[in-house]
Amino acid sequence: MALRLARDLSIPALQASWLTMLGQLDLGEGRLEAAERHANAALAIARPLDHKLAILRGEWLRHQIVKRRDPDLSDRQRVAFLRKLYFQIEPFDGVDELREFRSAVIERHGNEGSES
Repeated sequence: MALRLARDLSIPALQASWLTMLGQLDLGEGRLEAAERHANAALAIARPLDHKLAILRGEWLRHQIVKRRDPDLSDRQRVAFLRKLYFQIEPFDGVDELREFRSAVIERHGNEGSES
């Protein structure tokens, strides 16, 4: 219903946000394929708009999916991209993915560019 409303009201950034939230729920339930579909759908909306927050949220979800599938797999390129993007939008307080990213990557690894 919420996705349909965002689509009907032509609020694509909100639609991307809700798709990412659905993907987070899927991830939490272990439905990795569904989580990936939601992340990709959110990114398909956010990228053409260059909506940095929605892109970060979708790519962070994709990173979490990659790490859930194989904790030893490197996702260094995505993490480097996310770090760069994070510092472009950092002032957004209250966004769970930003706090989670900051805690997992920025604070844990400082400025060394490592991944979680």
